[in-house]
This record gives sequence, C-alpha cells and structure tokens, in this order.
Amino acid sequence: MRTFPKITSASAGSGKTYSITEAIYKRIANGEIKSNEIIATTFTVKAAEELRHRIGVKLLSEGMIAEADMLNDSLIGTVHGVCLALLQKFAFEASLSPNLTTVEEDDQALIISELLSAVVEDDFHALADRMYQGEDSGYGNSRANYINHITAIINLSRANGIATKELPQFAQDSLSSFWAVIGDNEVDGQELNQQALHALEAVINEFDKFTDLNKTNQGFSNEVKKMYNDVLEGSFTWHDWQAMRKKEDISGKYVPKALTTELAHLAAQVCQHSDFHKDYNNYITRCFKYAQLTLDAYEVFKRDRGLLDFTDQEAVLHRHLLENEHVISTLQNRYRWLVVDEFQDTSPLQLAIFL
Repeated sequence: MRTFPKITSASAGSGKTYSITEAIYKRIANGEIKSNEIIATTFTVKAAEELRHRIGVKLLSEGMIAEADMLNDSLIGTVHGVCLALLQKFAFEASLSPNLTTVEEDDQALIISELLSAVVEDDFHALADRMYQGEDSGYGNSRANYINHITAIINLSRANGIATKELPQFAQDSLSSFWAVIGDNEVDGQELNQQALHALEAVINEFDKFTDLNKTNQGFSNEVKKMYNDVLEGSFTWHDWQAMRKKEDISGKYVPKALTTELAHLAAQVCQHSDFHKDYNNYITRCFKYAQLTLDAYEVFKRDRGLLDFTDQEAVLHRHLLENEHVISTLQNRYRWLVVDEFQDTSPLQLAIFL
C-alpha cells in the first residue's frame, strides 16, 4: 500500500542518521517490512555506508541475525548508486549492457569543457569581454565567466530533463523575463556615446586646469581620459561604461559636481543603450546555442563509446524503466519502504523517480 510521504526537517548534527536508523529498525522489528525491502538514498557514499552499518549493528544487537544478513539485499546508497543498481537489474528492459561503463564526474567535466571549447566561435570572446564575462572579468574565477554561464545551462537542462531542441526557446524566455524587469526602452547608442564624449571631455578640461593633482585625482583624470578614448574608438566594455558613475567621487575642488553627476546619469542608462541591448541579446542567445551544441556533441561522444554518466542513469531509469509496467510492478512488490536523506537537494528528475 502506498502511503503519503513523511518529511522530517533536521539541521546538521541533529541526529538524522540515528533517527533514520531507528525508524528503519522499528519497522523491521515490528514486521512492517523486511530488511531487504528497503531503498534508502543518501548524499555521499560514506553516509550510505554508515547508515547500512548502523542498521546492521542495531539488528545484530537485538539478535536479529537473519534480518541483518538480508540487509545486504537492500538498496542503500547514493541516488546515483541506487539508479545504477536498478539499471543493471533491468538492463534488458532498458536496452543496455549489464556491464555499464560510467563516466566519473571529473572526467565528465573535462569532456564537456573540451567539447564546449570546440563549438565557441572566435568572435564570441570579444562579445564576452564587452559583457565583462571573459577571462579578465575580475570575478576571481580561474576561467572565463561565460564558461560558467554555459555550464550552468548545461547542468540545469540535464538535471531537469530538458531536451536540447528546447533550449533556443528558453533563451528567448530568459531575454523576455530580463527585459520585462529592466525595461525595454532603448535609447540610440550613438546619441548616448556623443553625450558621454561631451561629458568626459568637459571633465578632462577641468582636470587640465590643475598642475597639483594628488595621486587619487590624477588617477581619476587618467581613467577619464582612457574612457574618452575608448568611447571614441568604440572599444569600451559595458563594465567601463557603468563605472562612469564612480566618477561622482571626484573632488568638487577640481571638477564641478554637475559634471560628475552627468557622468553618473549616463552610466545609469547602460541598460537603455541600444548597443547594450544588441550585445546582451546576442550573448544570452549564444550561451544557450553553445550549450545546445555541446550537449548534442556530448551525447554523440557517449553513444560512440557506450558510456553513461550519473545524470544519464537517472534519465534512463525514469524514461525507459519507470514507464514500464513490468518494472514498476516488480519494484512495488520487491521494495516497500523508501527513505531519502538530504531531500532538499533533490533535483526535479530525482523527485520524479522517487514519486
């Protein structure tokens, strides 16, 4: 009989493993379930081993030797470990070899990274730099920030069972949501650039009146001159543009407040700049495009080599096995109690499997 799930909230160190052990033991002791009728998932292999050990010790301490021995036939492990065990058990139904070769997480990350590098077009690097998402983005990352964005799309689409052909629509939905929040009121980029050049030139002229600039204000002067040249040549980044607002910190002794306020006002219009609109739309669209191309290439790579990774195990189990009436009937008759530790970290795909 299927019962409604019971959810228990507990913080770290509050005795979750002890509570799970006691709950399982009590149900075995009172005859509700047999020890080999349990599926229990934990977040790590170490936690799974500890849970199995504690249940076994508890059963042995109560003289339940046969039940402790039967515990070896239960499914206690990580979600991936349990999925792999079920795929091996029902390999025929899933059209798989029972000798599955699993891609480890580190290897998966390396393969995806190499495939991603192969699909990213050369001109995208300049776009990423303009969006301050390149290798010199200053976020303290060991790699270009755009790689993190594309990898996140890849991971989330796989965890949620999203087909790669759907990703272009997700890109458009993402853009629609962004502009709905920011406001889609474009301002002509050339007009804003001319306004910026005029304001920057006015600040430069004020600085040039002085020969006794201190170190801080000399630095401000140099930054303003660089920004002027970058806007004139069209080589500025959007981070540079937005940074004009910081020029409000310039001392009023050297530059009238009205001029630095004008720079800050222009900086605040970054999201209205028509060129920013174009760059942002292009950046998001191409991040999703590269995620799609990388995922498609990754599928070919695995298929050609007969490989599955951890997410594949979950997807195949859900798509091919848990829609098979024979498999469902076998599992329902074989296992009668499911325990999910660290439930808050469950992905939508894992939740679909558990339910």
